[in-house]
Amino acid sequence: MRHKQKLLYLSRSLVLEKTRSMRTIKFLLALSLTTFFVWQLARPQQLGDKTIPPLGAFLNPFSGFWANAEPVEGFDEQSLSLPGLKSKVEVVYDELLVPHIFAENQEDAARVQGYVTAQHRLWQMDMTARKASGRLSEVIGEKTLRLDRLARRKGMVLAAENDLIGWKKSPETMALLQAYTDGVNAWVSQLSAADWPIEFKLLNYEPEPWTPLKVALVSEAMAETLCAWEDDLESTNTLALLGNETFNYLYPEWNPKQQPIIPDTGQWNAVQPLLPPPFSRTVQV
Repeated sequence: MRHKQKLLYLSRSLVLEKTRSMRTIKFLLALSLTTFFVWQLARPQQLGDKTIPPLGAFLNPFSGFWANAEPVEGFDEQSLSLPGLKSKVEVVYDELLVPHIFAENQEDAARVQGYVTAQHRLWQMDMTARKASGRLSEVIGEKTLRLDRLARRKGMVLAAENDLIGWKKSPETMALLQAYTDGVNAWVSQLSAADWPIEFKLLNYEPEPWTPLKVALVSEAMAETLCAWEDDLESTNTLALLGNETFNYLYPEWNPKQQPIIPDTGQWNAVQPLLPPPFSRTVQV
């Protein structure tokens, strides 16, 4: 009898020990799979020649792209305390979300302009400065190496540094430039990861502090966009080939279909641009 009880006890102990071992194995397996998925979701993924951001952070309901949603009913009126302001400044947004800044002095206006511009255009500002300085590949990868090398060969940073040298000769100009920079950084410094513009989350990098040199880089980027090429020779040859009527029809000074950013309330009626003329000839091709 005692022998049977001892065997029964031993068999139950073996079953319990086996059950504990299975539970431990299941727990360790679940923990390993969870750790693997968390690790995978926390790192960028390569999909062919594309790189997608860490999906864990991007899909996080508290700090991912969900946090960038804007209220359907619009934004409420807010009162903010911006460091460095000398007087009261009011920012009014019209129906197109265009800000209108009302300040009592230029430095306050520049400071608030920096704050508001960063609030709406921070990623565009960062990308423009990076493109001009040849730093796109730091956040985009090898695909932009050619653009970065080209920007550096052109000496865009040197040109921006020379801009600063010239601007520093005017204390008034530098005061406004520094106020604008401080305004941008006032916005950047209070951002958490949840507040980053969605483009930073997509590319998985953090906004940098703004500097006067970056202002100069953006200025040089705009100068390059507006003045880096010309089509005078091509236009002259096209005009000689097609004649005035056809040329003006194809390349008018003013395209009636274009829409100005400022709402049209009739203020353009006095403007008399060169519109495309009625095309009277039949061109056989």
